[in-house]
Amino acid sequence: MKRLHDSFGETLERLLGQQLPPSSARMESTINRVWERLHAEIVDAPAEAAPDVAVRRPWTLPKIGFVAGMAAAIASVVAFSATFVRSLWHGGPSADE
Repeated sequence: MKRLHDSFGETLERLLGQQLPPSSARMESTINRVWERLHAEIVDAPAEAAPDVAVRRPWTLPKIGFVAGMAAAIASVVAFSATFVRSLWHGGPSADE
C-alpha cells in the first residue's frame, strides 16, 4: 500500500535534491553583497546604538554571591571557633568528670 503522506525528512530531502548547488561565482557574488550590506549598516549606525564592550558593571550577581558566600563561611568558622575556645576556657571536655 502506498503512503499518502511522506515524512517531513523525506519531503525535505526530495525538495533539496531537486536544486543544484550554486556556482562558486554566484556564491562569491552573494557573499560580497552581504558584506556590503553589513558594512553599510555598521557605518550608518548611530554611535549610541553600538554597545561599548569595555564598559562593565562594577558588581555582578556572581560577585555578590561569592562575597555573601565567603561572609557566611567566615561567620561559620568564627562561630565554631568561639564555641571551641569557650569549651577550652571553661575547663575542656574533662571538666564534667
